[in-house]
Amino acid sequence: MITTAARSALLADDVQRVAGELSRASAVMDELRLRVHSAGQLRWESPAAAAFREVLAHQERQMQAAAGMLLDSAAMLARYAAQLRAVALEASLCHVSPDPFAGTGGPGLLR
Repeated sequence: MITTAARSALLADDVQRVAGELSRASAVMDELRLRVHSAGQLRWESPAAAAFREVLAHQERQMQAAAGMLLDSAAMLARYAAQLRAVALEASLCHVSPDPFAGTGGPGLLR
């Protein structure tokens, strides 16, 4: 049987892994955003170029917001993982195992 402490510790590890994945996804999104920004830096003057830059700027803002939300989510999950670890520690410290000598009068004493 898995105890509450063990379950909380396992869940904390899983939650921390997801937090790491979200953090990496945020970094990838930010890297892609920088590429989008670079694409808008081309020397090109025309009404089409202005429209293109406007679309890129909009995409860049959306990507920046998404990267921020991913990073915020990763931080929230990391805090949750820490809380789960605290629960696991508390449960393991408070867990009282059954007395293996119950009914015998103590270690080495049989009734």
